[in-house]
Amino acid sequence: MPRNISRRSVATGAAWAVPVVAVGAAAPALAASGCTAVTSLSGTHTNGSRTVSITAVVAGGGAQVCITSLNAIGGGNGGVTLSYGGTACTTTSSVTFSATTSDNGNNNKGTFRGTITYLVGGTSCSQQVTFTVR
Repeated sequence: MPRNISRRSVATGAAWAVPVVAVGAAAPALAASGCTAVTSLSGTHTNGSRTVSITAVVAGGGAQVCITSLNAIGGGNGGVTLSYGGTACTTTSSVTFSATTSDNGNNNKGTFRGTITYLVGGTSCSQQVTFTVR
């Protein structure tokens, strides 16, 4: 015996199908707005100064990337702390900012390990970093 399907059933099914398509279309845009990784850090230091000039290279130039903090430890004796708290922004592939160190001598040079935080289009990102100060 054939079953008759009402127009109301068809309309109800169509109403449920439309939101599923809309959510599916929005998902790729949301996934693409994730963190832009800091691909490298490097630094330079001159003896007698408590600052190190840090250059951060970022992937995906074009989006605004703002470095908001860097905390690391290392250097020539392994115990020099290096920190930055501010806002250094770029829409290109790199940004340079000054970090403060706990030593004003040659110990500021060497390998540092720590955490860098930054914003990509308002999204907060954080990652572990290892870099060299020369």
